[in-house]
Amino acid sequence: MKKMREARYSRQKWDTLDGILELLRDSQWHPVKEIEEAIGLPEEKLADILCFFADFDLINYVDGKSRVKIMTPGLSVLRLPPGK
Repeated sequence: MKKMREARYSRQKWDTLDGILELLRDSQWHPVKEIEEAIGLPEEKLADILCFFADFDLINYVDGKSRVKIMTPGLSVLRLPPGK
């Protein structure tokens, strides 16, 4: 039972990461507040994730870190086949 909970929790984390990139799929600028409201993460956790994505050039995170836009490598991540 514990392994099932851990697997579900792990899957939820990945779904959150995928969900952020999905919201940015249109290649337009999005306010961080919009992402925060859609995903339902506290501002601090979302900021950590966005910094991680920016460090790997998946997103552009600018204007005093108030808005984000997906970059070409981020779009490539979205095209990867889902895990099994």
